[in-house]
Amino acid sequence: MARAPNGLPEPHELKNGRWRVVLQRGAGSREHRNRVFLSGSSEDVVRRRRDDWLRAQAEGRRPADQRLSTGTYLRRWLDSLVVRVRTRESYRLTIEKHVLPYIGGILLSQLCALDLDDMLVAQAAKGVRPPTRSYSLRVLSIALNVAVRKKRLIPYNPADGANEVAVTRREPRVLTVQQARRLLNVVAADRLGPLFTVLAATGIRSGEALALCWSDWDRVAGTLRVERTMLYRPGIGFERVDPKTKRSIRTLCLPALAQDALREQGRRQAEERLRAGRHWSDNGLIFTGERRAGGALAGATVTHALHRLCASADLPRIRVHDLRHLYATILGEVGLSDPVRMAVMGHASRAMTDRYTHAMPTSREAAEAIDAVFGGSVDAAVDAIGVR
Repeated sequence: MARAPNGLPEPHELKNGRWRVVLQRGAGSREHRNRVFLSGSSEDVVRRRRDDWLRAQAEGRRPADQRLSTGTYLRRWLDSLVVRVRTRESYRLTIEKHVLPYIGGILLSQLCALDLDDMLVAQAAKGVRPPTRSYSLRVLSIALNVAVRKKRLIPYNPADGANEVAVTRREPRVLTVQQARRLLNVVAADRLGPLFTVLAATGIRSGEALALCWSDWDRVAGTLRVERTMLYRPGIGFERVDPKTKRSIRTLCLPALAQDALREQGRRQAEERLRAGRHWSDNGLIFTGERRAGGALAGATVTHALHRLCASADLPRIRVHDLRHLYATILGEVGLSDPVRMAVMGHASRAMTDRYTHAMPTSREAAEAIDAVFGGSVDAAVDAIGVR
């Protein structure tokens, strides 16, 4: 094995014109199985690979795999993730749709911050919105951190040097109590009217509402058990999965408004079930889709329906999630305590509850407040529950 004056093994040319250097894994080891063969198209290429390998050994990390592409690594990382199903699917969709088309073919060992900057520019040129671009960079950074710290595949995280995406946080559009009453009057006759009423009267998340089953509603006690959320997985379909956090699992005392909506939904569903006959899919869901009788209701269908109903009521267009902000704001206006608001909202921290409350446990107080507000005014709600 030829060595340079500095003691490093020197590359030598093979008969086929390629170059190779032989390194030894382990100090003083002469066994053949501990040898490492690095080859390349030129002497300079092999020298660089030799130096990278020796540097990795000195730093105690795994030498870069010259054949491992960024796409292959990211798919392996996704398969090994131990996170909630909803989180994994969100990561997978982001990686497949917004990352791999741009950098999937680049070798992981050669990936740099400039490649990520180019990816973000290309995303913007295709009309990808800033929040999505920012999220794709954040997910990629999480994956590359694993490659650096746990797998020791690369010496640093290229995402640390990438340009940040400026994102302007959209303030929720919260309806006034009068606007909310007008909306509830308009939705009453719509097929999804009971759903929107339950969302506004309980503040539960859209996914939580779509995953509700009739067994979650205790008609005698007037309570609703929230313990699952609906998730759509490409290639698989809809699935009821664990909610956002442990605090998201909760039992709510229902306002009379919500209980009336659930009874109306039961009546309407019974009629739909009779019309569908043997085509009905009995999943036990409270809110079901129209195309596949008894099947899960898609979130996009709910969003489009709300936009249509807002236009009919001559109201500003709002998101489905804005109904949750409306609920939180009402609870804040009537002066309910932080522990009560956190419990009924299913939040893990007071900061998150405050984020949902805009100027304008036991959840019986919250239920009474909602009934008073939609039956009268905020002042009436304050009088009803005796707080300020």
